[in-house]
Amino acid sequence: MKHRIRNYFKSADIPTWFKILNLVILIPALLCPFVFFTTIFFFDNPESLFLTFLLFLAVNAYPIYLALLAFGNYKLYRRNKYLALVLPMIFLLAFVKGTVYIVSAREFFTRTEEINNEELRIIASGDLGAGFKKENSIVYFLDTIVINADAATFEVISWHWQKDKSTYFYRGKPLPEVDYKSFILLQGNYAKDKNKVYHENDIVPGADPVTFKVNDLTHMGKDKFGCYVDGEKTDCPEAVKKD
Repeated sequence: MKHRIRNYFKSADIPTWFKILNLVILIPALLCPFVFFTTIFFFDNPESLFLTFLLFLAVNAYPIYLALLAFGNYKLYRRNKYLALVLPMIFLLAFVKGTVYIVSAREFFTRTEEINNEELRIIASGDLGAGFKKENSIVYFLDTIVINADAATFEVISWHWQKDKSTYFYRGKPLPEVDYKSFILLQGNYAKDKNKVYHENDIVPGADPVTFKVNDLTHMGKDKFGCYVDGEKTDCPEAVKKD
């Protein structure tokens, strides 16, 4: 055996790079301790102790199979160099892909565990953020019950806005007249649906929802009729008129 191993590294007709590459086939042998530990469970209530023992030996002898495979591939190189490259490359790619998968999976499950732990903490405490919490199927804003809120579907959209399956809320106050399907949030505590414009939880009188928009910088509202500051109609500054 020592003689064959010595010849493997000393043979001058085969390049050193291939000898090293060919040893990639032996990489799975590093899993011997894990395989041995796993195969111990073969003996957990076996139907045939003799056959189980043979299977145990056959599985744990896999490094020998790999060594024979590597030696055979080494011999193959003298006959067909390209064909001899296939097997080591397959093992190398499998090893690289497996390593990347394990690292990625570890990061994924670590992150998932962190998220799940945080979700469990939030669920356990009932904390929804922004001063909202759930307790016994009731939604609270600070210490006040949020009237008509469906606890199962209630969610905090932003610091100011919340919603459940049928209602939008502004800081815990329901907006019962809102058309739920067409309702959209705007900047500057404005919102609108197909029928009305809202500032906080109040309707903006006379505002046109079709043309109403909010200036990104000033948060001033504007529609075809004029401009609005904090929900109150006002004269439009020159800069906003041109907008």
